[in-house]
Amino acid sequence: MKRTVMAVMAFVFAVSMVQAASWTVYEDYTAYKAVKDAAAKASDEGNTTASVAKYKEAASLAAKSATKEIQAWQLNSAAYELIKVFKKNTDYSAKIEQLSGMTPSKEKFAAQKDIAVILESNMGLLDEAKGILEEAKALEGGEGPAEKIASNLDFISWVNQFLEDTKNPVEKKVEAAVKEEVKK
Repeated sequence: MKRTVMAVMAFVFAVSMVQAASWTVYEDYTAYKAVKDAAAKASDEGNTTASVAKYKEAASLAAKSATKEIQAWQLNSAAYELIKVFKKNTDYSAKIEQLSGMTPSKEKFAAQKDIAVILESNMGLLDEAKGILEEAKALEGGEGPAEKIASNLDFISWVNQFLEDTKNPVEKKVEAAVKEEVKK
């Protein structure tokens, strides 16, 4: 039992040293860990504003004396907090599931319009998330959270496209293109 406890302690110490090794200033690393823990706590408590601010602060500390990868992860975490709130506020999953279960009809399009109104009223969250994700993407060197950042940006693009398609249905776009072609 004593060996097991000692082995676990050695493992935890080794992991901590590996994480700290990415940092040029140990004090910045300890400050980063405290800020990151505060961000996670704020997230658990549902305080998105504080959580996003703390993740951004963690990213700033990483920019100061760690790797761009760590900085990008923290920015991605800040943006994802905003995406989670967007999904919660809009009941996104249930709304999309509702739409996917409907057959094409006037009722489905009416439901899509109603959902678009709800999504659009919360787009400020996704706009802020997009700005943060673009900052994180600019830091990337092909490693780190590149896939997560791309996935989150794809989600935001999909929501924007959904809103655009709802406002300007494909049929209207086709009709407009045909009318333009006829004029030529």
